[in-house]
Amino acid sequence: CGTLEMHVIIPALPATARAQGMSIGTAQLTITLYLIGLAIGQLLYGPVSDRFGRRPVLLVGLSLFTAASVITALAPTATILITARILQSIGGCAGLVLGRAAVRDGATADKAAGQLALLTLVMAMVPAIAPAIGGFLTAYINWRASYVLLAVFGGLTLVACGLLMPETASPHATRRPMVTSYARLLRSPRFLGYAVGGACSTTSFYGFMSASPFIFEGLLHQPTQRVGLYYLLLMGGVAAGSFS
Repeated sequence: CGTLEMHVIIPALPATARAQGMSIGTAQLTITLYLIGLAIGQLLYGPVSDRFGRRPVLLVGLSLFTAASVITALAPTATILITARILQSIGGCAGLVLGRAAVRDGATADKAAGQLALLTLVMAMVPAIAPAIGGFLTAYINWRASYVLLAVFGGLTLVACGLLMPETASPHATRRPMVTSYARLLRSPRFLGYAVGGACSTTSFYGFMSASPFIFEGLLHQPTQRVGLYYLLLMGGVAAGSFS
């Protein structure tokens, strides 16, 4: 949910700004504040799910995501839309974090790497496909269609997890206090190096993603459905760089 909800709305940003009477900067808050919610959620979901279990925490997160998606689809004002986007990101982050945690819980050490790699591959495909879907939905229906899609996707995922997902966390696992664990990470030069490097590359990428639909439509006069397809080329380049 986390990656889908961010990328599917990107081609709809100019139409959203026009419909809600927002400036370009205000419309881009739907991406910026999403990332802040995503960052907060990643800090919390792991320790909370260690305490209460993967399954119930995931169901709560998906419920929040689905409810927030319904609100964004119906939002009458920019303020409500942006507020709901923050809640949507916090809820959608549950799948992003707990999907990986559940794989680690249920796999042996020799199999976990392969399963996590497969999960990462699937999640990497979403940013390439989602903008194309969002572009066509916006062009042929309206800007709210992408949010409706997210609400439907969230609801179906919630039902599927509620019916099929077992609890994977071991009740006998050793738990470290959250503050202690994060303090150890912040004292690790290797971790800080990876974190700062990843942050610099990621922020520049999403800076481009949030600005580019306005450039494509406003300056280059490209139709919305074509704007969504351009991101397929972008993500294809990212994939090619990963293999080089």
